[in-house]
Amino acid sequence: MQPINQPRKVSEMSIVELFCDVDDFCMAFEPKWQAKLLDMGKKGRGPKRQMITSEIMSIVIHFHQSGYRNFKRYYIDHVQRHMHREFPKLVSYNRFVEYMPSVLAPLLCYMQSRLSHSTGINFVDA
Repeated sequence: MQPINQPRKVSEMSIVELFCDVDDFCMAFEPKWQAKLLDMGKKGRGPKRQMITSEIMSIVIHFHQSGYRNFKRYYIDHVQRHMHREFPKLVSYNRFVEYMPSVLAPLLCYMQSRLSHSTGINFVDA
């Protein structure tokens, strides 16, 4: 059993646990990230995004754990069919793909925060 303050490995989490971990990270990360972004002069054009950052990130991370080789098949065959309870505001595949670039920076920071620290012991296997 891991101590409470240690994040669990992403590969050991269910989709609900994964979402909770990602959402906790986003709650702390997004205000800091938004404060650092440059103002591009565009103020709220178009409709607001239906899914939140942590939902999109959770689905992208879960894809890599799922065993699917094709994201479109994963999203259409698995997410849209079996995850409506977990993600009630699911969007079409095309809309989801449009959202993906917006979560790249938070996703990279999340994954970086979950890397284990080096113990200084290395092994070489030939």
